Amino acid sequence: MNFRLLELKEPELIANGEYEQLVIDTFSFLKDATNQSLDPLLDEHLNSLAVPAIGAFLLFVQQGWTGPVAFDSKTVMPLVDNKNLLNRLSVDSEECYQLTYQPLLLYIAVHVFVKNRDQFPDYSWWTARVCMLHQKILDQPSNTLYTLIGSIFSGLEAQLPELETNRDIHTRFYLEYGLYYHQYGNEIKSRELFVKAQDASQLQWNVTGQLGKRTKFQTFDVSQLVLEASSHQDNQDDQQVVPENLQLNDDTLLEKIAFVDLDQEKEKQFKGNLKVVDQALLLAFCLNVKNSNPQDGLTTEQMFPYVNRVLENPNNWMVYTMALLLRSRLEANKSRTVERSVLQLQALVDQFGSDESHVKDRMYHIFSIDIPSKWDLEKELGERFVSLGVVRSALEIFTRLEMWENVISCYQMMEEGKKAEQVILDCLKDGETPKMLCLLGDVRQDPSLYIKAWELSKNRYARAMRSLGSYYFKQEDWKGCIESYKKALAINPLFENSWFVQGCAALQVEDYDVAANAFARVTTISPDNAEAWNNLASVYIKQKKLVEAFRCLREATKLKFDAANIWENYLFVALDLKNVAESLKALERVFTIRIDKEDVKKYALDEEILDLINTIVMDDIPDNNGVKSSAHAAKLEKFLVLVASKFSSSRFFTICAQFYQFKNDHRQALDYSQKSYRALLHDPRILESEIVFKQLVHVTSGLVESYKILGPLEQENRMGEMEIVCKDYKYQARMAIKSVIGLTKSQYEGHEDYEALVALLQSIKEW
Repeated sequence: MNFRLLELKEPELIANGEYEQLVIDTFSFLKDATNQSLDPLLDEHLNSLAVPAIGAFLLFVQQGWTGPVAFDSKTVMPLVDNKNLLNRLSVDSEECYQLTYQPLLLYIAVHVFVKNRDQFPDYSWWTARVCMLHQKILDQPSNTLYTLIGSIFSGLEAQLPELETNRDIHTRFYLEYGLYYHQYGNEIKSRELFVKAQDASQLQWNVTGQLGKRTKFQTFDVSQLVLEASSHQDNQDDQQVVPENLQLNDDTLLEKIAFVDLDQEKEKQFKGNLKVVDQALLLAFCLNVKNSNPQDGLTTEQMFPYVNRVLENPNNWMVYTMALLLRSRLEANKSRTVERSVLQLQALVDQFGSDESHVKDRMYHIFSIDIPSKWDLEKELGERFVSLGVVRSALEIFTRLEMWENVISCYQMMEEGKKAEQVILDCLKDGETPKMLCLLGDVRQDPSLYIKAWELSKNRYARAMRSLGSYYFKQEDWKGCIESYKKALAINPLFENSWFVQGCAALQVEDYDVAANAFARVTTISPDNAEAWNNLASVYIKQKKLVEAFRCLREATKLKFDAANIWENYLFVALDLKNVAESLKALERVFTIRIDKEDVKKYALDEEILDLINTIVMDDIPDNNGVKSSAHAAKLEKFLVLVASKFSSSRFFTICAQFYQFKNDHRQALDYSQKSYRALLHDPRILESEIVFKQLVHVTSGLVESYKILGPLEQENRMGEMEIVCKDYKYQARMAIKSVIGLTKSQYEGHEDYEALVALLQSIKEW
């Protein structure tokens, strides 16, 4: 592996950022090339194109990602049509962005490093970079590119040079490897690789608290989140010109948090300069915080320290741009910072054409950050305008960028659906394309247009079948939905949502094999999709595969720790598997989640399940590991104490009484029997509901039996002395029965249960 080329320090034209000159000098043989002769000409000169292809690729990156734009491919190859090149660059039927700048440059790199990669094994890392950027110009993820990039990185990992003398290469490799997984949505794997990058770099960082003020009028210091960080070696690069960092200019918020009591060491930890690659690494971890906690209210606050630490030291144009972009995203939803958020994003779009920073400096760390292309940046600005209600300004941006789906969305928000349809019809005047037919199908909700798009693409345009599958799902045509998604996923299987919807449709028709495969694919693509794990478990339950269902639900509970419905499913499966410990754990989670929520409080405790677990423990039935269930008595008691502090019902107290009688704690058993009795005695429905009356009679009989059996027994008290559990147990038994008889006489006198109580009262005389 030629790792020297990765440093962009040779040959001289690449080292100086003169990619345009390298391309013009090398590819002059393409001046007469046509659509048909392009590939043969490239093949003819293939052996000498490795380094020039890198130059072409970097020039493509300059045109679309770093700026400034300074090249026209027509000067090299005037006869080849860009539209034709973009069609050739389509992968897995996913179209390229139609206004991609200078696609010839990417096409050259793809032809050399991807199509002919076996001839250039020393350039595998460049092949991965080309593929990752190729993915960024496609409408949707490509399984072909995903598989290829993954195999390249996996192979390169074994070829990395010795760590101690090549830490920078190791850091950048694992950073790019992690960004690959981030690009395809696997945040668990990406974090693992970012940690490896940190180990290689020896970057030390820690999010901590430090006293400080956030507002101008704050009179006291409170703890603020801050990131301590230090590079293994001091930054050797000179600070560069960077994009403008707009000031907040707010009448309340300070520009920066004013920290107090910063000694020299803390000042260095909070503000000292870092290596540029370490700054890129911090931003990568920042991405991971965002994606690991998407529903956590603290996510924004967790991300700010990462971004602010990078903004302290302007070392590199593109890394600083990435930090400003992340800050703009974080500030977008706060009333006091939303204005700067939009203005900063606009400034980043405008600075794309600036020549203040040299091209070579912008390029040096471009593959270590997740910077969007210029058109994606403008699209984000348009979406920001939409979020603020400035829809017409957003419409102008989307129209200029020819992002027709967003254009249609804007017209629909402005309640101008006819104009949305007319935009598509105008585009179709230049010729029908599968994509435009699908967009027209979206507007008209006409499935025949999706079918037409599919046929026009010769059964290769997967988007048509995805749209048709979605349409059928809404119409509850489950079989049509399954078949449509089957065709789409056969072409491009990287669509998590398509697999998920197909699985849901398969559940509706009880096709459990298809459902199991679909949800399994979702969990492979996105291991943090808790609903997919839960649904997969449901399928396995239907198939009587309880062990597999249990494993799936365990994953789901890790991902959605506060989802009571998932914990309930986990509880039922654990019980079926006789896993008492996990059953108790699940029962406790459901109770804890629901007990403080008024709308679901009544569902907090499944008394039937608790009764069953209690019976299993008391009968000492062996669990799934062969351990006698009485070993879980301590955990059960802990749970009963927790529930008793927040919940009361007659049945629950009866369960407690049975448990403590099993433990030979007679006083506690009798106490809970009394609580069970009182809970029903004070039920306002007694005189209206015969069922409640019968329950009261049953509980009263049980209490009287407890008095008879437990009352005269001796038990050690708190002082360690033996004493009778209930000295006046006969009196208490009589009073319990008399209270029920007196309360219910007017309504139930003559009822067999009522008369049974009268007889029970008489029998106490014989004790």
